[in-house]
Amino acid sequence: MKVLLIEDNRAIAKNIKNYLTLDNWVVEVVFDGVVWFQKVRDNRYDIVILDYMLPGMDGVSIISEVRKNSSVPIIMITALDDRNHILVGLESGADDYLIKPFDLKELEIRMSNILKRTLPISLETYSFEDIIFDATHRTVTKNDVPVHLYLKEYMIVEYLLQHIGKPVPRSEIIEYIWWGEYLFEKDNLDVYISGIRKKLTPWFIQTIKGYGYMISPSV
Repeated sequence: MKVLLIEDNRAIAKNIKNYLTLDNWVVEVVFDGVVWFQKVRDNRYDIVILDYMLPGMDGVSIISEVRKNSSVPIIMITALDDRNHILVGLESGADDYLIKPFDLKELEIRMSNILKRTLPISLETYSFEDIIFDATHRTVTKNDVPVHLYLKEYMIVEYLLQHIGKPVPRSEIIEYIWWGEYLFEKDNLDVYISGIRKKLTPWFIQTIKGYGYMISPSV
């Protein structure tokens, strides 16, 4: 899952990013309330963690702008232990909030719970003959034996499953996995696809010649 963290306190941002990265979240950090707009516009994020007080543009204003054209889940984090500030944040469109200081495990639990509510139920578990993909627990098994996928391999499978039955362009997969670094990563996609096929089975991911890849619901 891809996370945008907007937090001007670099120590707090570093702690959150390090913790979530260890648990296979992909975290991108923005330190002020100005740069965020281009990030949200040019990238796809599964969830946003947003500080209430930011230089350049405050969190409530950011939420209001995001909600004009996006329903991406947003968790507001704030040092302001004031009910009115929290209500303003929620009314502007935040999905949840945490008051600093908070436990990082609690943050992750809240993130997971929000994503469970916002992602389609069909994304929770997929079965393909002897392969089972459990998005809730982020595990893959084959013949009931756990299969270890590297983070990017997992993200590729996850993204294709979100578009199951539909061909996905190579460029779209690369943009999602490598944040648009197309010139540097275009050849690596084939390497990761090959790795997934070796670990699971050759037929799991289908190649759409000259276009991209697809996972069929009938495989």
